[in-house]
Amino acid sequence: MNNKNENTKMRKKSKVFKIIKFTAAAVAFGLIAGVVFQGYYTVSWLKETKIDINNNSTNLPLSQLNDTGNSDTIISTNTSSNADIMDVSDIVTNTMPSIVAINSKITNISYDYFGRQYQQVGQGSGTGIIIGQNDSSLLIVTNNHVINGATSIEIVFSDETTATAIVKGAYSNADLAVLTVDFNELSAKTVSTIKVASLGNSDEMQPGEMVIAIGNALGYGQSVTVGYVSAASREVTFDNKTMTLLQTDAAINPGNSGGALLNLKGQVIGINSVKFASDNVEGMGYAIPISDALPMINDLIKS
Repeated sequence: MNNKNENTKMRKKSKVFKIIKFTAAAVAFGLIAGVVFQGYYTVSWLKETKIDINNNSTNLPLSQLNDTGNSDTIISTNTSSNADIMDVSDIVTNTMPSIVAINSKITNISYDYFGRQYQQVGQGSGTGIIIGQNDSSLLIVTNNHVINGATSIEIVFSDETTATAIVKGAYSNADLAVLTVDFNELSAKTVSTIKVASLGNSDEMQPGEMVIAIGNALGYGQSVTVGYVSAASREVTFDNKTMTLLQTDAAINPGNSGGALLNLKGQVIGINSVKFASDNVEGMGYAIPISDALPMINDLIKS
């Protein structure tokens, strides 16, 4: 009788043990499956939402120059917030639509051997930067010496179309001028092609930083040179006037005047000027710092 009771108890304990074992196994399986699933989900989510730091860019309008209700609003060039060195060709491709070539005609009064007066027409070339627009016109900044005394000014855009420009205002002492091109002279295709340059902060530039110069060198069309900031605040005297300029070893040749000196974000940090160059030296180019030029540019636009 006792043996029968003991056998019954043993069978009951065995069943309880099996139930506990099965339950424990089920719980363990559930935990492992949950961890595996969660891990797979996390990896998949990270893969799908990976951030491309090389595509981290912004498109900022120049609000201080673009206060306009014009429906043909020109977009600005993209600027990269990536601190790493970008491919120069990418920067140039993005910025080139905001750079224009400038061809000017200048009529000089000359005298022949007998003292008779006659007119002689001269040709000049330079570069400009699209920096904004108003209700009716595109606004372009260049050096004053590029257009000084010109009887006519032709703008050549990145799509090779041309338009006539007029001088809105100039500061000869600062070698700055603002030109305007009437929107009526621009085709819809040109308006969709060109861009407004993004402006940087030249005060932040340090010697040794890489820069890119774009301009209409020798009047042959837009070309690109690369160099470094040689000096961030170089005092240069010309015609008894002293200016504080950015010095660079990027080649700046005749025709580059008025063109853009860019940082590696594709922002304009200087306006190139050959006026302050010398034939006696090599590898010493100069640009008007954009942070110094911007207040004067705004004054010329508002005049």
